[in-house]
Amino acid sequence: FMMMSGFILTYGRLTSSDPQKLAPVFTFVKARLFSIYPLYITGLFSALALQLNTHGLASFKQAEFIVSLALLQAWIPTFTERVLQPQCWFLSCIVPYWMLHNMLYRKISVLSMRQLLHVLLFCWLAPLVLLFCLATLFHSSEWYLDHHWQDTRGWTDIIVIMLKFHPFCYLHIYVFGIATACLCVKMEGSTTSYSGTSRLGNAETRTRSRGLNQSGSGCNPLGILCLNYGVSLGYVGLLAIFVASKWVPVGLSLRLGFLAPLHGITMIGMVRNHDPLSRFFSYSWLPTLGNLSYPQYIFQFVCFSVWGRAFASFGFWAFLAACSVVGYVAIQKPLKELNCPLRPKAWGLLAMGVVPLLFGGLGQLSSYSDKMLYPPSPPSFDVSYVNGAIDTRLVIDEMAHQSMSPNVQGSFYINPSLLFEPTTQRLVAVVRRHRMRVETMSGLEVEVKYLTASGVKASSGGVTYQRIIWESEIGISDVDPVSYTLLHILKKLAVFPSQASFCEIRPTVSPHNLTIGQLVADGPQDPRLFISPTSELWLSFFAYPVTSSPGEACSSHTGGKMYHAQVPFHWQEDLSDGGLSHISTNASQLIGVDRVDHHKHDPFVNDTSFPVISSSFPKDYMTLRSEKNWLAFTHDATLYYITDMHPFTVTRVVNGSRAELARSYYYPLFTSTQMQHPNMVFHGGANPLLMPATDIRPSFYLGVFHTLENGTYVNYAFEFMDDDSKFEILRVSRPLPLQLSPKRDSSISRPLGFVSGLTQHPNTQRIIFSYGSSNAESRVLSMSLETLEELFT
Repeated sequence: FMMMSGFILTYGRLTSSDPQKLAPVFTFVKARLFSIYPLYITGLFSALALQLNTHGLASFKQAEFIVSLALLQAWIPTFTERVLQPQCWFLSCIVPYWMLHNMLYRKISVLSMRQLLHVLLFCWLAPLVLLFCLATLFHSSEWYLDHHWQDTRGWTDIIVIMLKFHPFCYLHIYVFGIATACLCVKMEGSTTSYSGTSRLGNAETRTRSRGLNQSGSGCNPLGILCLNYGVSLGYVGLLAIFVASKWVPVGLSLRLGFLAPLHGITMIGMVRNHDPLSRFFSYSWLPTLGNLSYPQYIFQFVCFSVWGRAFASFGFWAFLAACSVVGYVAIQKPLKELNCPLRPKAWGLLAMGVVPLLFGGLGQLSSYSDKMLYPPSPPSFDVSYVNGAIDTRLVIDEMAHQSMSPNVQGSFYINPSLLFEPTTQRLVAVVRRHRMRVETMSGLEVEVKYLTASGVKASSGGVTYQRIIWESEIGISDVDPVSYTLLHILKKLAVFPSQASFCEIRPTVSPHNLTIGQLVADGPQDPRLFISPTSELWLSFFAYPVTSSPGEACSSHTGGKMYHAQVPFHWQEDLSDGGLSHISTNASQLIGVDRVDHHKHDPFVNDTSFPVISSSFPKDYMTLRSEKNWLAFTHDATLYYITDMHPFTVTRVVNGSRAELARSYYYPLFTSTQMQHPNMVFHGGANPLLMPATDIRPSFYLGVFHTLENGTYVNYAFEFMDDDSKFEILRVSRPLPLQLSPKRDSSISRPLGFVSGLTQHPNTQRIIFSYGSSNAESRVLSMSLETLEELFT
């Protein structure tokens, strides 16, 4: 857009009867503003109306709104990603460029063809050199991936936002457009002497030759090729780049002008009607259709929220097209024509006031639609659409705090597990309230002994002792399956006595900086819903054992236990009782397989389906952290748990709480992956879901696991057989496309996603993954079976 603006404004002036006659800056900018600002204001107020309708007056951010009105959002990095209509950042850039246009035009239009090529080369290479320097400084070519949307707390975030949006970082693109137009005119003047009219110009070619092409020194065959076939060459080049980008990371370079030469060649080829694509684009109906592109860009996210249904449906696109037509005919076209009669202007101004009200009314009406018939779409802009998958935030408002523990300031609701209850088909959610606090004591004089390859060494001196305390509770509510908003206040599931104390695992020592660290979990963690063999709603979770006195050490290094409990049958009635803040339930400890007992068994006993890779566990297997993410599923009226992912270990629950080994083997893909990545470990994720048989394949279980390597979480879906004699893993997907929030917890080294819930919509059959994002919020990823299958292929 910026390059085309510079190109067209320059080309139109160069091909006029008087190329040196320039309008005053104020008149020039005012004419441009009348073509963009009224529609921009309409979209801004429409987005504001929807925000106030959804979130109330408290959601109005005065400073950010004023910045948006003044088109300053791209200039202030802390506001750029937080304003309404953030996709309109480029308007904040283009207005200053228009103010500079006359000066840039006078400086560049007098350059020779060789000098113009130097300008173009500089505009192309300068940002690439800058990105190379930044990659060297940050020791990574993908350093910018550390930034996440709306996070402005670090210098990396500010630098990335400026590179993505700031006007200083795109002026070279506008200059590239001006220089390309000057080069094009000079090439035309050097290659033709006939009298005629160019597609983009208004004057005869000989007028151009008589004007600014006196300095042209002739056009080489490459220039002639660009003039005659530039459109085809440009599009072929763009196609090649985008195909290659699947294997070669290009990142910010595309945004900052890496593709500028191809765009320039394309625009040069558009000038003449010689290229086949150029002739196609000259059809009269295409400019009419092109007039709707700007209104569509302005209204796209507003229409996402108003429509409230599957965004990919034909109805949505028809709705967006209708809004674009109204926006162009009633607002943009009348107000950009400065000499038009007053009546169209009045109609345009009236539309500016009516359209927000119309959008707000449609938003209200859409809330009464049959929500169960459509895939989920949230009522806010906190949503992404990736390859047919819809990812949105699970909305847990401040009222949730009323029913949880009183000391919840700084808490986050994470690691959700969503499940459709079998009898009522209501969507139920359990979430973990997570709050971290740190207690630090410095200057402790101790002696630390540690083992190295050369023997035992000792260090002494002032030691810092740091306790990281995780406060944790489990809450339950039912959820709107369309907006993913809690329908009732979140209620605490009291699975342990209110004053219970939990054992503490042993601290870890870092001898290099004499730091002692200890992670203390004060409550149940990682809740997961599942359907019991008797078709009842049950809950599994991990916790450290309850002790008789605070601070008591756990009996082992890992210490924790797995528990499960039936969700009380009266939980739905309790949710409607505003005065009840706790729902009591009894939790049973799973015994027999105490998280590590199954390591003592030979994983290849009674297993002939896979070749024996090793007759025993790897030498360092017992030093790995044992698994706490047990995954529950029901098979043939029996409750099973996946107690480890590598080796893939399944246990059955007998007599209610005792677990015994059912199957354990090494999945070859996991073994080969760990050989290549020795630091990678495999952990459970979401409870498996039984997928019914179809005409082309038998029934199977769908589950989720994640890998952990150097602080990085990657989540995968996997399938395993519905056969208790084997329970073999069938397939593993590519990584799930999760949206990672900025990290707000010092106990994690980088943003992460942890899928803890898996269910299927009973009407749309869409698969719904629920997950915690960076220990900061709960999110939901929904996709069709077809989209999920693409992840497996």
